[in-house]
Amino acid sequence: MSTPAESLQSVLTPSDQLAVTSDGDLTIEGAVAADLIARFGSPLFVFSEATLRANYRRARDAFAAVWPGPVNVMFAIKCNPNMAVRAVLHDEGAGGDCFGIPEIEATFAGGADPDKIALNGGNKTAEELERAIELGITINMDAAEEIDDVVAAARKVGKSVRVNIRLKVVPPEFEHFVSDAYLIDGDFRPTLQRWKWGVTQETAIAMVERLKGEPDLDWTGWHTHYGRMSARAEDYRAFQGECARMIGAVATATGVAPRVIDMGGGWARERDPESRSADAKGPPIEKQAQAVVGALRHHLEGAGLDTSKIALWAEPGRYIAGNAAVMLTSIGTIKSDAGYVWFNVEASENNLPAICKEGSANHVTVASGMHRKADAQADIVGPICIPSVLA
Repeated sequence: MSTPAESLQSVLTPSDQLAVTSDGDLTIEGAVAADLIARFGSPLFVFSEATLRANYRRARDAFAAVWPGPVNVMFAIKCNPNMAVRAVLHDEGAGGDCFGIPEIEATFAGGADPDKIALNGGNKTAEELERAIELGITINMDAAEEIDDVVAAARKVGKSVRVNIRLKVVPPEFEHFVSDAYLIDGDFRPTLQRWKWGVTQETAIAMVERLKGEPDLDWTGWHTHYGRMSARAEDYRAFQGECARMIGAVATATGVAPRVIDMGGGWARERDPESRSADAKGPPIEKQAQAVVGALRHHLEGAGLDTSKIALWAEPGRYIAGNAAVMLTSIGTIKSDAGYVWFNVEASENNLPAICKEGSANHVTVASGMHRKADAQADIVGPICIPSVLA
């Protein structure tokens, strides 16, 4: 059996700032975990600024290396609405993806360039649209019916607004689809058609034609979102390839070329707690970028579009912030009964909602005595009135 230090080492990724001292204490950017709890109490979330910066730069560089036009890596603030996190990423030049007024305000409180920010959502209120227009951010429209709402908001505010259209992408390759994150095994296409997001190619053509006659709306391009459906690069390639085919077809039908393609989020991490596979490691972001950009360029350039004149946007959230924080908690009562042992801690699934919401499996370790081998098994449990098993 390996020691906790050896187990931790086996799951570390290049941007992690975790280490173990010779005395067996966990450190985060050189700070000893036990000292942090003594100073601030627990449970305690500890963020690594170095990890945030490294993850952003790596994603930006991965896409910039293979895309000939401008690249905008946009932090999806729903992943982590901490304004200090947003401030670090704004300092790096990150754009942002927002849903609703709270996320808009959190993004700008941390710092934001309006030219790099987008408002998403399928049920935007007049207040949300007006605030987005006041700030000068792009609105990703999810329906033809939304055009009238955006026009009304633009006229009320007295400013024009940049808009993209979200596409409903249904790759033919997804007739046979297996997800490592959700219970999906089979033909995924009917589900994608039924899902509420995006518009079909025919509707997209009609929307572009309508927008030609709307002086207050500056149509800049397209939006889509694959989400964390699988970690296979070939699935990303299939999805963005079908997206690019649709974009090329709309450009041919309307005579208008996009200036922006927003690929959305869902980029897998190298330590990937969303995965249900035995090997919970996603492909490197460079491999994901090569897969999607290769498919995009093949179809777009095949349709006669100049990709050097199109800005490529991506909306990673957990890829940037997912491994940047460690939750520290203290052991209280140790209970032994019925052949089991339970270590009670003050943290719970409330602090890590993806455990119960998505079945995520985070790496759990002791933070002291990490060079000692374990000699027994125990459940790590929180105080709330459900099992709340953290490990």
